[in-house]
Amino acid sequence: MLVAGDSYYVANSNGRGTRASPDGLGPTASAQAQRQGPGATRARPSPDTTYTWGQFTGKLMAVALKDIDDTALAPLSARVAHANGWDAPTGTRQSATRVEYPLIQHVVYIIKENRTFDQIFSDFPSADAVSTLLFFGRNVSPNHHALAEPANGYLWNFVQAKGLSIRNYGAFVIPPDARGRLPAGYRGNKPFLEAHTNPDFPSYDLDILDQRRADVHIAELQECVRHGALPALSIVRPPNDHSAGARLGAPTPRAYFADNDLALDRITEALSRIQFLRNTAVFVREDDAQNGPDHVDSHRSPLLVISPWSRGSVHHRFANTTDVLATIEEILGLGAL
Repeated sequence: MLVAGDSYYVANSNGRGTRASPDGLGPTASAQAQRQGPGATRARPSPDTTYTWGQFTGKLMAVALKDIDDTALAPLSARVAHANGWDAPTGTRQSATRVEYPLIQHVVYIIKENRTFDQIFSDFPSADAVSTLLFFGRNVSPNHHALAEPANGYLWNFVQAKGLSIRNYGAFVIPPDARGRLPAGYRGNKPFLEAHTNPDFPSYDLDILDQRRADVHIAELQECVRHGALPALSIVRPPNDHSAGARLGAPTPRAYFADNDLALDRITEALSRIQFLRNTAVFVREDDAQNGPDHVDSHRSPLLVISPWSRGSVHHRFANTTDVLATIEEILGLGAL
């Protein structure tokens, strides 16, 4: 923001935001572009405005100083506040919605990698989708589809303050040091996470199958059953739907996704067989869309809510990661980030 002469200038990095990307490149094409050497014809244009980050072009707005006064700004401020829900009385959101939740005491938050909604779920007839953008269909993601169809500071800082239990599987972790300078196993690299991280659950590493991650999580889940105590919050990160594109020697993107799909199914099936199921909710969300086309917006990616209390249907509404976090906060009574 800058005042110069008779004008007030405001610059922002997001410009007019993002938009649909039906002509965006999928994981195979993007990897081919990365492999091509200098002078080669790249599959991805530069700048690539079909890619999420390539759509942020910046924006400069100039406003005459004579037009800036309380009379002009007050209605605009009120409009922004209402759109963001800032004008709601303190505590209204929680007090109004808390009674709507069933007796859920445990949350499992599964964070996957970089896929848009159209790439995975554009074959749903009831979804707002373009089927030609489908890349990871039912043949490689049968369990994602099955889970979408059944009828039936940081978040952990709030968990710590509330005195609740937490277990971290792969989020914000440091891999073992091959030279032995660090303790063996995977370690949380955020305060409070270190003592609550499973040391056997791998960090982000596409050379490790998500089946191994599922093995580790399920084994500890069985220990929880034996001890009769499930963490109030579990954060699980199976990243292999990210894929390595067309990298030589790596599994194909669809093979990576099939590995991730099976791991997701094994984890949710294991949860469905324990005594804590009746008061557990599972949220499955991509960490971002980033690498694929979508006909609505390049940010759009799937959100699955899995619980005995969930009603199987497609919801045509905007839902962001912050919505998921707010819901977890309300379920566990954490307060709002």
